[in-house]
Amino acid sequence: MSIGAKIRPMNASRLAPLLAAVIFALYWIMRRPTVGERVGGALGLATGIAPAVWLVAVHGVPVKIVVGYAALFFIGSVLLKWSIYQKVMARYVLPSSSPAMGGTLQGILSASCELGSAALAFGVVFPGLDVPSVLGFGAGAAAIEAVMLSFIENVHASGPNAELEATQVAVMRNGPVWVPAMIGFVDRGVATTLHIACRGLVAVGIDTARAWPVAIGLVLFAAVDGFAMSCLRSGWEFGRARVAMRLYGVMVVPAWASVVALVIAIYI
Repeated sequence: MSIGAKIRPMNASRLAPLLAAVIFALYWIMRRPTVGERVGGALGLATGIAPAVWLVAVHGVPVKIVVGYAALFFIGSVLLKWSIYQKVMARYVLPSSSPAMGGTLQGILSASCELGSAALAFGVVFPGLDVPSVLGFGAGAAAIEAVMLSFIENVHASGPNAELEATQVAVMRNGPVWVPAMIGFVDRGVATTLHIACRGLVAVGIDTARAWPVAIGLVLFAAVDGFAMSCLRSGWEFGRARVAMRLYGVMVVPAWASVVALVIAIYI
């Protein structure tokens, strides 16, 4: 895998599809009922798309990788994950499992679907990508997720955690304005880091025929997703500042560990 990258002049016109989606997403965010939610949504959207914009506009990563293939594989993995979640997890697993066990299984499901689709992309569709393009693929997934979430107030509205999620939103809306703003920024920061670094670990592992980068990526991705689900099902009130800082204080550790692991995997 090539680690070289040429800095190219900015070409904003190549970002037109993504920027159009962002403008529409911002319009939707501005319809939210509180100032904190609007600020948090805007910060989260900016955090989610910034790496993709930088990689395309400055490093010249092809738009078809960042906006095209990344969107295709990410949306496909999310549809698969949500289908399994609704038809299997929500019906048969979560009702009879503890918060910790349910969160663990949810994390494994999420990591398997999302990073499994990335493995298919890197191993079959476009093997041997250089590092900027690999990072662009992960950044594209992060950007697509950030745009998608801009249109959704309650991710779990139709699932078994709908009541818990509704309680979280109510607590957040009744609290200080800066709490949802902080959550929007930090949550997308953690998610974007994981999307990029864990997909990078999968790509490096496949490209160099080493199992440990793939294994680390799967474990760290599953750990963050599983921990968040476990805390939600345990009744943590994320809308409270102290609880949110406790939650994200834990989640940021595996997120940055994935970055360190990726750097080691590339250079060693």
